[in-house]
Amino acid sequence: MAVGPETTEAAAGETVSRIKKAAGERFDQIEINCNLLAVGEQPPQWLPPGINIEQLRQSGSLAVVMGSVDEMCERLMARREALHISYVTLGEQVTLCMD
Repeated sequence: MAVGPETTEAAAGETVSRIKKAAGERFDQIEINCNLLAVGEQPPQWLPPGINIEQLRQSGSLAVVMGSVDEMCERLMARREALHISYVTLGEQVTLCMD
């Protein structure tokens, strides 16, 4: 799903609704991806200027998952269910922040 880091789960839901409407009966054959910008409590150092992870988290950004491992798993599972997300991707630099 090509959305910016400021996209909320609600806005992503609207995008998925448009995809579902356009796809019709083929919707179940479509895989939807979500890219994570930050995972856990330590944001990656490479973030571009102007990106504030805490603001994104508070606004409900789809690109951020924070909390305990269990909380993050629950959040991702809820997104999977609500938004029909097939898989989640994250860059190598994000994985380096996951201690």
